[in-house]
Amino acid sequence: MPVSCDTVLRLIRRRGTVPSPPPRVVGIDDWAWRRGRSYNTIVCDLEQRRVIDLLPGRSSAPVRDWLAAQPSVTVVGRDRSRPYAEAAHIRAFADLLRQNDTTGLTPWLEVAAATDLGGFVTGLWQDEPAVRAAIVEPWSNGPVEGQVNRLKLIKRSMCGRAGFDLLHQRVLHAA
Repeated sequence: MPVSCDTVLRLIRRRGTVPSPPPRVVGIDDWAWRRGRSYNTIVCDLEQRRVIDLLPGRSSAPVRDWLAAQPSVTVVGRDRSRPYAEAAHIRAFADLLRQNDTTGLTPWLEVAAATDLGGFVTGLWQDEPAVRAAIVEPWSNGPVEGQVNRLKLIKRSMCGRAGFDLLHQRVLHAA
């Protein structure tokens, strides 16, 4: 039985979301609908390693509202926008991360502040609680980055057709 493209799109948009168990550990990142112009937010369940929602925009309001509606969430992993590649190769910092002990963080930050890493260290000081959590917690935002790549693939396959609502359905219901 032949079906028009409009009928398929209408059926996909009408389809509701499949309820999933309440997430405990989530990762949040932004992704570009149109690079440099329009950004949105992806939310992933890090334990189940799957996308659980797409939020419009990348401001804090939609994320705050989403988190308020999810009392089961106890850990939120997020991506930092600033590049930290230069610090990835510093052995002392890498050792600090491997030891899962935050006691060496403050001395390392004080020494590194006087080097070329001063700007990097300033960013770490500004978000020190998140840095300490990253050292001791087992969670990473890596799976979210993988889901962003998957989302981009789905978005590109749509060739600019449809809109956010169709992409939302495709990402949440794709196998």
